[in-house]
Amino acid sequence: MKKPLLYSLFILSFCGCGKKEQELNPDFTVGLTGDYPVIAYNDAATDTKIPGTKYTASLGVTKVDMTHIHVKMTSNFSGTTRTDDIADFELMRDASNPSLYAIYYRSSDIGTITTSEITIVDNTAPRNVTTIKAKR
Repeated sequence: MKKPLLYSLFILSFCGCGKKEQELNPDFTVGLTGDYPVIAYNDAATDTKIPGTKYTASLGVTKVDMTHIHVKMTSNFSGTTRTDDIADFELMRDASNPSLYAIYYRSSDIGTITTSEITIVDNTAPRNVTTIKAKR
């Protein structure tokens, strides 16, 4: 009676062994902070476009906390540099792609970010949609 019980325990001890699922990091900002050079910018109100002008820009992303980032834009037009704070954003991990995060501003989904690119679409002002794409 003891031998079958011991064999059963021995076999059960191996049933739990196997490949562990990859645990997702609770800090969404890992790998997302830093500078993203702007590759496309389209502002309907001012008709500013990148590429196609003497205008260059980059988005700077910094960590606020484990699920929020702060984005600022540094731009240069004909030798004049300007830095503007854009906003703090909330990140939501994409369920089907854990390296893709949705960017939320005041409960509205306004873009996406990965470790290599960021897209923000601001359509809060009527007839003035601003699209920013940056890639590193």
